[in-house]
Amino acid sequence: MHPNACKNVPSYLYFASTDEFMHAGESVAGLAVCHMAQVQLSALPPHESAYAHEMVHLMQKCDSPMPVDEGLTHDHSDWNRSGIYERLKVWGETMAKESK
Repeated sequence: MHPNACKNVPSYLYFASTDEFMHAGESVAGLAVCHMAQVQLSALPPHESAYAHEMVHLMQKCDSPMPVDEGLTHDHSDWNRSGIYERLKVWGETMAKESK
């Protein structure tokens, strides 16, 4: 994680009105656009939301450290070895319990 992670998170958020939306030909639940200081999020419930996922992109300034972990893309290059995916899983499970 970037050493100044909290300072990297811009305050502008845009929420989409649909459950999912299209980006680059794929259905997605969220999208971080760091150079524009914005995050687009779907209107999915908290335990299905991409909020935490997109915040990680902002904290990393949309620049994941190399090398790329096996099976991942450059956008999520270190998310296995740094434990980000595991923490996101725990966050999702916690939000699912809270939403019941």
